[in-house]
Amino acid sequence: MTAECWAPDSLRWHSARTHSTVPSCRSFVARAARGMGIGQLLMQALEDVALEHGRTLIQLNTRVGLDAVGFYRRLGYREVGVIPGWTKDAEGRRYDHIEFYKEIG
Repeated sequence: MTAECWAPDSLRWHSARTHSTVPSCRSFVARAARGMGIGQLLMQALEDVALEHGRTLIQLNTRVGLDAVGFYRRLGYREVGVIPGWTKDAEGRRYDHIEFYKEIG
């Protein structure tokens, strides 16, 4: 089983705007390890650590059409909307992203 999580060195717990949000973090589970509950464990750990630091809102996004969309919905994340053409791949194709949030605590 493998799971990888990337976070910038400057990751700090801080209040953003008017909400106590979680700072940006990118995470994913390797394809070979999907379906084993690792993603759910990672997300639960994120929520637990966020609560320990007084955070009550998690905001995230993913590319439209990926399995992650259903995964986040199953975990109780609510859709905010879609941002058209949010990212480009190496060939210059643009992809829409869907924004989610979840209040915790």
